[in-house]
Amino acid sequence: KNYYFVMFLICHCFICLPMMCSATFVPYKLTEIGASDSLGNVTAIRALMEVPMLLGGSRIVRKFGIKKLFIFDMILFLASQLVFLFARNAAAITLAMMLMGTAYGAHLLGQVNYVYRITPHEAVASAQSLSVSFSLVASVAASLVGGVIIEAFGTRGMYIVLFCLEAFALL
Repeated sequence: KNYYFVMFLICHCFICLPMMCSATFVPYKLTEIGASDSLGNVTAIRALMEVPMLLGGSRIVRKFGIKKLFIFDMILFLASQLVFLFARNAAAITLAMMLMGTAYGAHLLGQVNYVYRITPHEAVASAQSLSVSFSLVASVAASLVGGVIIEAFGTRGMYIVLFCLEAFALL
């Protein structure tokens, strides 16, 4: 019955699916560019980039607001997909993962705050659980869809599709 929560869940899936897909299938891109030994480093850097957004969370939300935070994270997700799409070396993949880590940290920050604000107090825990569940469903769908897209169109085709999904979520 909560229109804003339902719209959030839909956009949340359209953001999480490309993010999870990019993270899962980055080894294919690394192999394609001849930098397959860099996987551990780029994954660690992505995780590290989430931390500043989460640590500065309350200040960021107060200063910019949740809606601007969501726009910011979606733009960062779009930028990361473009960098993945045109990456030719491990440094570009590292940059894409840094953008994605920052975007995901911002998205998590916005997710928790937005869901808390738009749901009735007695339903907050259930709403938070549901939004996390949607992330997990998006992760499973990402593994399914990503594999099919890579098989049919290669990594370039996958990153084009992921960019389009994120652009749709931003709109």
